[in-house]
Amino acid sequence: MGQIPLLPAAARKLSPADYLVEKPHTGFAEAFRNLRASIMFADLDKAAKTVAIVSSLPEEGKTSMTYCLGRMASMSGTKTIVIDGDLRRRQLTEVAGIEPESGLLEYLFGEARLSDAVMTDDKTGLDILPLTDRKHTPRDVFGSRAFDALMNMLQQTYDLIIIDTGPVLLMAETRVVTSKVDQVVVACRWRSTPRGTLKDTLKILHDFHANVAGVVLTFVDLRKRAHNSYAGSSYKAYAKYYSAD
Repeated sequence: MGQIPLLPAAARKLSPADYLVEKPHTGFAEAFRNLRASIMFADLDKAAKTVAIVSSLPEEGKTSMTYCLGRMASMSGTKTIVIDGDLRRRQLTEVAGIEPESGLLEYLFGEARLSDAVMTDDKTGLDILPLTDRKHTPRDVFGSRAFDALMNMLQQTYDLIIIDTGPVLLMAETRVVTSKVDQVVVACRWRSTPRGTLKDTLKILHDFHANVAGVVLTFVDLRKRAHNSYAGSSYKAYAKYYSAD
């Protein structure tokens, strides 16, 4: 479905999400523009409003991809909210650099109003529904009526709702989420995720009747890929474009 290139070596002092904002005309940013368009219009009959970003295992770039995609969508004029749905690691909340007093779970349990739980990214206007550092993680959060009602309500306000989830092969609750959204995007780390592992993930998603939009390769080293035997001069030009500042 797409590929997310590594940041240029000179830019790696910045986080990917900050690089996206500070360098909006780079190939890195263009990769997220293309991904946004591919997701929203994967079904020509119905634009996707709810999207789950999943991976097979940890460390595949899923959370960074979620945050960057949300920022790009917001920068492009799409009213967007990202939800931290990784109940174990709450990485989206950490990547966004926020320390919420209330978040997704507090809202679902009736302990906080949604307006108090949602935070806004000052740089892009992206809304974020984070997770607090809550020690007790209840079961079946995403199978609850409260979560269904939340999703229905958010769709009345937002054009795009993106959920960062836990790894499919490790977290049962992720599988529940994937059955409730318009599109599922699978992050797959280039030259790292085993082919068999990805196949297992896609089978699970199929069993849960998830609508898989496609697979996105992450951490792609375009210089190395350009030297693959199947890549001709056209791909070298492509790599040069996507590596440009």
